[in-house]
Amino acid sequence: MYEGATEDYVIKRILEALKIYMPKSGLTLHNAEGADNLLNNFDSFFELAKHEAIDGFVIIDQDKKFIGDELVRKGSVKEDMVIVWDNDFELENFGIEKMVDVVNNVLKSKSAKTILISEIKSKMDQNNIMLMNAISDEVRKQNGVKLDDFVSKKKLATIIFEPRAIEIEKEFETQWIPRLPIEKKLQALFKKYPHYM
Repeated sequence: MYEGATEDYVIKRILEALKIYMPKSGLTLHNAEGADNLLNNFDSFFELAKHEAIDGFVIIDQDKKFIGDELVRKGSVKEDMVIVWDNDFELENFGIEKMVDVVNNVLKSKSAKTILISEIKSKMDQNNIMLMNAISDEVRKQNGVKLDDFVSKKKLATIIFEPRAIEIEKEFETQWIPRLPIEKKLQALFKKYPHYM
């Protein structure tokens, strides 16, 4: 389980590039559409998984680390099956510059005002907020509307990740070399549970 549309697209696209098909592989993915939903709406799912001896795997952003801690405390997931990014998924996997560049290209295509990397860094430092929240806040400040009004998170994920997905497909023919942190985390999961590959 993971918390957002970006993770949903990227993880599914990595699995597709590696020719890991669900449900045949035994993997089940679910976008909780917000980390808070992991605690509020999925208790019964985690209880069923535990009862059936199915390992749960959770990916969350740093600002929601307490949710991962609570799921571990309750025995819903094992501690080593929780990935908590140091900031958020987008920052760790793509970086500030790349995310801002992609967002600015979208804004330019819509004749909207672009955002500055320095403003994003400032918002993150001063307000202790995650990258995508800082970007969304700055887009709203510059244009009067939120980022989602210009581009969905799934479309943004497609723009930023699809070139890497194509590389993974080519690498799969010889040997996949994980480059992004999410790829490395998934590879570690596959080493621990090789039956998914």
